[in-house]
Amino acid sequence: MVTPMRAVPLTYAELKAGIEGGVYPHERSWADFKRRLYPENGGAAARDKVSQELARDMASMAERGGYLIYGVKEDKARHTFTVDEMPASGRPARDR
Repeated sequence: MVTPMRAVPLTYAELKAGIEGGVYPHERSWADFKRRLYPENGGAAARDKVSQELARDMASMAERGGYLIYGVKEDKARHTFTVDEMPASGRPARDR
């Protein structure tokens, strides 16, 4: 069995071009888009919930192969995605 090639964005520029160009019109079984690693607001309970979801997502991707791609915001009403800049330091850009 031959595994098909997947167009996976490896840089911010590739991610932005792919989202804006319609290459990634929706999530796939092998690509799960996330806006942030942790919520910007909320306390320990919010972080715990996100940590549990992250563990489930990582286990799922490890099981069947795939990628978690951070920095993508989903508009659930319109079923669209946009790139949401995420600073590498983990701090919001306005705080740097």
